[in-house]
Amino acid sequence: MDSISKGLTINDQIVSTLKENKIVDIVKPYSEFGMSRYKKRRNVSEEDLFGYGGNSIFIYLENEDVIGFTVDDVKRSVVAWFDIRNGIKTNTYLARVGNSFKYDHPKYSNKKKWIGMIEEKIISIKVFVRKTEEGSKNFYDSDEIAVLLENSKDNMIISYTSSSFKYSSSMPVVKLEDVPDGFFDGTEVIEL
Repeated sequence: MDSISKGLTINDQIVSTLKENKIVDIVKPYSEFGMSRYKKRRNVSEEDLFGYGGNSIFIYLENEDVIGFTVDDVKRSVVAWFDIRNGIKTNTYLARVGNSFKYDHPKYSNKKKWIGMIEEKIISIKVFVRKTEEGSKNFYDSDEIAVLLENSKDNMIISYTSSSFKYSSSMPVVKLEDVPDGFFDGTEVIEL
């Protein structure tokens, strides 16, 4: 078990697992209080809460592994870990607490938006890196500001904190076409 999660650029096992297995579910943890507070403060529509609420997401795979993604403010990056690997809970450091809701939640998500990710294998993973001198000094995997997961018919962007999206969020999870103009300016793209 790693107590510090890594960016995908140095996490070959997660990259391989994502590409070798179909996604069977996508889940976000939430608290009712936190969700209603975020919705009110940011004036977020209910169906957009799946994409903009919270700061972690879990991808369930056909081999029963679960990969978690979250934001790391020290690295200023999206980081990932095996939440469940070979049937064993592997990371208690980032344990989930409270409730969760799925990509197809009838109130807090738009199933049509995410259904194209389900029952598909990821064929392309791109990491967008905006290197800073400070980040380079701290961690090799600093400044990995977004991860793009693509299959043959759909995509999903998991992004580090940004106020430039439709709603200010600690971890926007959106479609590539929903990324604001200029967001990728000055980034290096690493294809895994």
